[in-house]
Amino acid sequence: FADGGDVKGINMRTELPVAEDNNAWVKFTKNWGDLRGGANYHGSAVSGGYDRKLNDNWRGGVFLSYQNMGLGAQSGSGDIYDTRFGVYAGYHKDAADAYLYADYGHIRNKLRRGIGTLGLGAEAKYNSNLVEIGGEYKYDLHAKDGKIWHVSPYANLQLSWLNQKAYSESGAGIFNQHVSGKHNTYFAGQLGVELKRYLHRGSYGMRLGVKHAFAGADPELSFCYEGNDSRFYTLRNSQDKTHFVLALSGDTEFADGWFLNGEARLQKGAHDKDLLASVTLRKVW
Repeated sequence: FADGGDVKGINMRTELPVAEDNNAWVKFTKNWGDLRGGANYHGSAVSGGYDRKLNDNWRGGVFLSYQNMGLGAQSGSGDIYDTRFGVYAGYHKDAADAYLYADYGHIRNKLRRGIGTLGLGAEAKYNSNLVEIGGEYKYDLHAKDGKIWHVSPYANLQLSWLNQKAYSESGAGIFNQHVSGKHNTYFAGQLGVELKRYLHRGSYGMRLGVKHAFAGADPELSFCYEGNDSRFYTLRNSQDKTHFVLALSGDTEFADGWFLNGEARLQKGAHDKDLLASVTLRKVW
């Protein structure tokens, strides 16, 4: 269950910018997934933010998020509590849209490992810190021709640095593992196309893309057993590097200045998958 840097559930894609001076939002997210090797997870997240108009083309704001994720496998389980604070900016000019973000995260981890043949169980608690930056550029090919469906190629990038502290298990005697600290750099990019139809008071659309992790998808941890710190072993966590991404979304203005947005997304690799659903409530004025 070592953190690979691609922490699930924090999805910063949003509809920026808006025409009004102020934009406040709150987002609720739920996701489920399977990992290579038979492990699975489920998570819930809540995030909120505020941004305002800086000039004719730029908006800037801040956000805060909290996520809880539970992991399960045949020989163990765990919980991850991820708190983040960040800043973001949105850009719009003619057919071009872009956004940038940066955040800092503090992650608390609780792990439980069973040793079935001996009837023993080991537990561990440790913390991690993460810094992440990212962004996206999108170009609307039909911004001015009046077509019903707008086709927009897009590209986005994600870069994160994870610092995981050393920790020691308890509860299993000489079978407790003492795990060394770890630094991991995760870098991924996505290319795709967005199809979107704008309505009088909202829109709906679809995204098709391919995401690839260029670094950090297969971190390794070194550990030794209690009482034998002269011999170290390697714990590997290799996950799929390339994923197909399909997302469906829609939003509507249900009252003056109030918007509701929903999104469902599938991210599928050769051996793993992630399903995400989110609802966002926005107020603009």
